[in-house]
Amino acid sequence: MQMVSALDADGARWDVLPSMHEARCGFACAAIGGCVIVAGDVGSITAEVHEEGLWRWRRLPCSLPFDTELCGAGSAVM
Repeated sequence: MQMVSALDADGARWDVLPSMHEARCGFACAAIGGCVIVAGDVGSITAEVHEEGLWRWRRLPCSLPFDTELCGAGSAVM
C-alpha cells in the first residue's frame, strides 16, 4: 500500500488519503477542481485521480507515452 498525504484547504494540517493503486516516485501531480491527478513514475506510464467528493482513487483509462524525460516532470495547483 502507498501512503498518501495532502495539505488541507487551510494549510493547517496534513490529511491522510486512501492508498493509490500503484506506489509511485518521481511522478507529476496536479490539483484541479477538487481532484488530484498523479501521472507517471520511474518506469510507469499509468495515471490515477483522487476525487475528493468520493474519497477514492480511480485509474485513468489512458497511458502516457513512455519517455524517460517525463520522470519527475513537476507539479501544479490550479
